[in-house]
Amino acid sequence: MKCVVVGAGWSGLAAAVRLSSHGFDVTLLEAAAQPGGRARDVSWGDRVIDNGQHLMIGAYQQMFELIRHVGQNPETLFDRSPLNLVIHSSHYPSLHLNANSAAPWPLPLLSGLMKSLSIRDFVRLLRFSLRISHYQKNHHSTVLQWCQQTAQSDRLISQLWEPLCLATMNTPINEASAQVFARVLKDSLLTHRDHADLLIAKRSLGSVFPTAAIEYLKARQHEVHFQSRVVSVRSQDNKVIAVETSRREVFDCDQLILACHADQITRLVPATDKVTLNHYPITTIYLQYPDDIRLSTPMIGSSGTLSQWLFDRSDYCPGMIAVVISGPGAHMHMSSERLVEHVCDEIRLLQPQLPAAPLESKVIREKKATFACTADIHPVRPLNQTPVRGLWLAGDHIAHPYPATLEAAISNGVSCAQAIIKTAQRMSISQQ
Repeated sequence: MKCVVVGAGWSGLAAAVRLSSHGFDVTLLEAAAQPGGRARDVSWGDRVIDNGQHLMIGAYQQMFELIRHVGQNPETLFDRSPLNLVIHSSHYPSLHLNANSAAPWPLPLLSGLMKSLSIRDFVRLLRFSLRISHYQKNHHSTVLQWCQQTAQSDRLISQLWEPLCLATMNTPINEASAQVFARVLKDSLLTHRDHADLLIAKRSLGSVFPTAAIEYLKARQHEVHFQSRVVSVRSQDNKVIAVETSRREVFDCDQLILACHADQITRLVPATDKVTLNHYPITTIYLQYPDDIRLSTPMIGSSGTLSQWLFDRSDYCPGMIAVVISGPGAHMHMSSERLVEHVCDEIRLLQPQLPAAPLESKVIREKKATFACTADIHPVRPLNQTPVRGLWLAGDHIAHPYPATLEAAISNGVSCAQAIIKTAQRMSISQQ
């Protein structure tokens, strides 16, 4: 059975690798010159950095399984540490999230928060947490409504729920889906201690999985084409038969997976299956300091500032710090020079040991980094399977309990591959 996968992001690669491992003939087509999609490598002088700083957590089980499948060892690729976050604020005392206690989970998490909050705020936090099961079934509420309905204080909203919501969903709390946020909180913070572990890549993400996946496919004699943009999908009798690229190449196929950006799927699929989603940006500011510069912890949060999360990338590149700003805001209209200056002023208040200015800086603005994970998003996210036989959709925006994450992208790619495998098995049985 001939399978074509369009898109060499993490979702498309996951689908291609899984199909390859089951003996399918796979052709991978990618419009860009490199794999990785929105988690790809970018050159900066003599360094290779990510197009945006990503944080993985211990709950990403399918991601770890796939990385191992292509011959990589997650234990050596990531700096993995138990949850230990400090979220600073210019208006309130610092708030601590950590897993340092040996008590049964999630008691350590509650213990750290209890020390950071007043009794009244801690009771409010418990009231919020006890509603997680309810909001997992609620399709209509926003995270802000959840906060209001459980009487969360201004401090808890601005210093805890808003930063966590932006970090995980890249959507402001007045729009973000309470249902998706509830699922994220349950799976990452409340299920198992090691699911809350923080993982920061010691290498560029491109070398963590995409490059290894391409090598895996090529070693098994599969076709991989870069700078090959698909411009049309051909079907006959409501069955996909081929795709055509901008170079007028035609690739026949029995099964087709479109694992590309939602906008591209909209251009390629029939009108009845168009995907219409809004998107929000993520901005990453890389700051290169002298080699001996370090943050006090691998990851630091900041509320009430443009800078939201600081990452110490010195294990990968000595002296490098990445600053992440999720979602829309005034920073999108600032020049890169002004943004770097503003961010440096903010983080020096948190980390006074830093020099006044970095040696170098680079601003990366991914304007359509993720879809807006708003309330009532579930009916909008399309399913893997389409009405056209043999045509499947993958990517982090396809129907999934999670927001736009690498785990969701991989999971949807694997789901498409598994559906094709089952289809082939049924056809084989029917022909016997």
